[in-house]
Amino acid sequence: MTDAAWSPVVLARLFRVDEWWREVPEGTRADGWLGDAVSAAVMNGRGLSDGPRMLLARPPGRYDGAPPALVGVACDAERISAAFRTDSGGRPLYCFVGWLSAPGAADIPSLEALHRGFPRWAKETYERAVGPDWESTTSPEWRGYSAPRPAPWGPADLAGGDGPPTALPKPEGRGVWLLPEGRAGAYWDGARTADGPCVLVTGWSEPHAPTRSALTHLCGTGFAAPAFDGERSYAEGYEAPAAEGEDSEAHNSWRKYATWQVSESSQALAGVRGRMECVSRKVRGLRETVLGGRRSRETRTGAGEPAPPPALSPPDTSPSPPSPPDTSAAASDAPVRRAPLKPGALPGRSVVSREEFAAGGPFAALDEPARQPEDHPGTEEDTT
Repeated sequence: MTDAAWSPVVLARLFRVDEWWREVPEGTRADGWLGDAVSAAVMNGRGLSDGPRMLLARPPGRYDGAPPALVGVACDAERISAAFRTDSGGRPLYCFVGWLSAPGAADIPSLEALHRGFPRWAKETYERAVGPDWESTTSPEWRGYSAPRPAPWGPADLAGGDGPPTALPKPEGRGVWLLPEGRAGAYWDGARTADGPCVLVTGWSEPHAPTRSALTHLCGTGFAAPAFDGERSYAEGYEAPAAEGEDSEAHNSWRKYATWQVSESSQALAGVRGRMECVSRKVRGLRETVLGGRRSRETRTGAGEPAPPPALSPPDTSPSPPSPPDTSAAASDAPVRRAPLKPGALPGRSVVSREEFAAGGPFAALDEPARQPEDHPGTEEDTT
């Protein structure tokens, strides 16, 4: 082990609780540069079943001497621990185990030494971080920042590779440099001695670059020559230069496929938008038809031609003649005039049968037309 202090950084899930950050050094934040660098190496576990990925990162900013360095490995948990490798559902877990140095540290192991020693170095750090809370059924309490410790590697692990180091190419704006995995050790040695900010990940096994992240340099088996993958690579079909003697069309086929995917998605969205507009036009047409038919019944006459608007004339101020009395059928609505009862003795009984009541016999005198007073016999005699 070396004498310099390195603080553990561990990202790992527990057995029953879906919480990941286990060790965070003091003075850093999981939602800042540290979390972005770790996420760039983990990539949600993508491709880790093919092999581990190594990370060497330095943050931006000014420091007295060399900036801090983050060294670590993203891998399946079963590569470093037999006790803490699956969750409660039996699913295999992945993790990140690393170490963050203090500013000015220069004892960064070589890539070869990290590949050789990480199963032993990461095992101790990983099990110490997840062991106390492994069986928790609720979110465990915060146990504080990770304490600095001596690095798990020794002086012999600091030696460089067989060849000379290769300086990392400088980023050209926002994007990532795609570098061949066969020269990863040389690029790693170049990053160990440089002080500039970088997020270098090695061990990428897929033939195309991942989605945007904090990556600045990515070494992969599918990259034959250094190429800068900028922001335009997905949307506008950016083509990286092929290696000497390599078919350029085959080298950039994955980029054309990505561009095709974007194009297909755009076309699908355009189709959905077109169908929605078609439905909207049909609804508007139906609405206009219904409202137009209603207006036509109100404003159209004859052979379907619209009725001309009434002519405007000055108001008539002359007095109008009195109107004659209304003798139309509306007068029949007035109540029937009933004649007075004839004088004479009342009936000998006051009970009327149901048949007589239905025939209207008792009310016949009431429904007779009115007569003049002289038609009533005995009127003079009654009045004298």
